[in-house]
Formats: sequence, structure tokens, C-alpha cells
Amino acid sequence: LRHPDVLIEAGAWLDLPAHWSRLLTAPRYPPGRRVLVRAPVCPHPAHAQFLHARPTCCAPLERLTYRGVVVNRADDRYTVELPTGEGPPVSLEVSARDMRRWNGRHHFPPLPRSRHIVQLEDGIRCNYEAPLTRAKLWEIAFALEPVVRELDFTAEACAETQRRAVRTVRGCLDLTTFQRGSGDELVEGHTRNRERYCGDDAASFAVHGQGHCHTVSSVMAAFFLPFTAALGIDLRYRGGQSIGTAATDPVADAPETHQWLEFTCRPSPHYHEALLPTTYICDLYADDTLRSGKFLDMPIASAYGKYVYPNGELLPFVRSASP
Repeated sequence: LRHPDVLIEAGAWLDLPAHWSRLLTAPRYPPGRRVLVRAPVCPHPAHAQFLHARPTCCAPLERLTYRGVVVNRADDRYTVELPTGEGPPVSLEVSARDMRRWNGRHHFPPLPRSRHIVQLEDGIRCNYEAPLTRAKLWEIAFALEPVVRELDFTAEACAETQRRAVRTVRGCLDLTTFQRGSGDELVEGHTRNRERYCGDDAASFAVHGQGHCHTVSSVMAAFFLPFTAALGIDLRYRGGQSIGTAATDPVADAPETHQWLEFTCRPSPHYHEALLPTTYICDLYADDTLRSGKFLDMPIASAYGKYVYPNGELLPFVRSASP
């Protein structure tokens, strides 16, 4: 779905989100935006200087840190500042290619000889021409209509409305994790609800499925991605590790033990220069534990400081989109 006019012509949405056309020319990495960059930083989650440059508490290791802030751009390079353990921030030069690699939107190329089927993690496939897939997408489109009516890309509440859209898409998916038993109760360890689908078809998962973090992230990505351009959201599929503030081991890029989604809400600063893109995680597996909703749109400052560490690598089924 490249343009929301398709949904208007079909009657699912009444109108475009306000100022949607201006969003098309809004910069993705304006000064002041928080971005992920790779640098020598403190790798210990239990330390107060976690993911700061020039730590005074330990020897730094090269890791991906969420603490970068864009200062400016010159040609194809960005100047990014990182906070330090003590003293003023340090400046890094980041190429446009690396900026897109770590912060750009993702897409999922179709399978060879197929324009409509994408394959995600664990062999899960989404056939966008299949009747069940199309029915679920239309359900999501209609559910999003009240949110889209309130979406204004020049308003201060733009990001909050976009976050509501993410929660709305999640609410359309009848999808649980192996943490839930046959009565939808929370269990210790993992269990299998035989009444729920568990195979390789994303649409079947979306209507009554059960899986682990790879599964729920793949299904959410498959059904959310078609709407992201219309909603002004850049979506990324992340892999990494779960962490805790009491962890004694440093975070590492491998092995990968967890997967989730990351998304950036993009405003249009044409009328409100203080508006900046803001980034969040959408971790369906973590959210299915208590179902409080906080892991569906948690700011990366909270998520990457306490709960998960992203390694920044592209999974085999993911490509970095341009721009």
C-alpha cells in the first residue's frame, strides 16, 4: 500500500491523514533526533553509564547504542553526539549508509517468481493475494479509520495518534504466545494450545494462532507493514537479547535470543519545528506476559536501557529500504 487513496476509493477511510503530502518531504534524520549508532560504549546493563561513550566504570566495547543524537548533516555524512561517562558528549561521523542501516525502514522482498508472497522468520509466509490475508487486511483498515481521522502530521499529538494505530493493528490479531494455556491463562514456562494454529501461514496465525517471539513479530510485521507509509511510520524488524538491569554479563551482538519490532513515528515539522521523529519498540511476546500494553509502544530510551538490546543486524529476510 503505497498511497492511502486506495483505502479512500474503497470506502475504508473517509480521507487522507491531515497534511500527509507534507510528510513526504519531511527529513528522516533531522537535528535533535535520537538514533542508533555503533560505538565503543559501556556494555553492562547494571551500570549507570550503560551504552555511554568513554565510560569511567569499565572498559568500553563496540556495541549498538540508542543514545546518539543527530547534530547536523553535511553531504552524505551525519554528525552525531553521544553522552559520555563524565564530561561533554563526543561527536561521531556517521555515513548516510550506516544511518540507514541502523535506523532506516525495513521491507520484506517477495519470494522469487512471486510478487505477492513474502517469507519471514522461521519460514512463515504471508500471501497478500490469499483471501484470508486480504480479509484480515480489510479488517485492520476499517479498524484504523477512526485513528486516521485524528491523525495530523503537524500536530503535537501526532506520535500518540500513530502509537494508537500500532495498538489498533495489534488488537486485530487473534494471536497469543506459548506463555498462554488453553484457557488463555498465563503459565510457567511454555505450553501449546492445540486449539490455536501453529504452522507457516501468517494469515492463519492472525486469526487464531500461537507462537514464540519470532512468530508473533513476523505476523505483526506482515500485517502492519502495508499501512506504515500511510501512517507515517518507519518499521524495523529487530533481533538481539533480552536484558535486565541486574544483569552482570555485558550485552553482546550474538547469540540472538529474542526478536521484536521497532518503529519510528514521523511528523511533518513544516508548521511545528519542535516536532521530531520518535522511536519505540513493539514487543508482542513481552506484552503477552501481563498484557498491560506498555511493550506495544515503549520508547527506546526505556526499552533499550532496561529490557532488550538490539544487535542492529539485518535478518536474512529483511532488506533496508531507501531512503
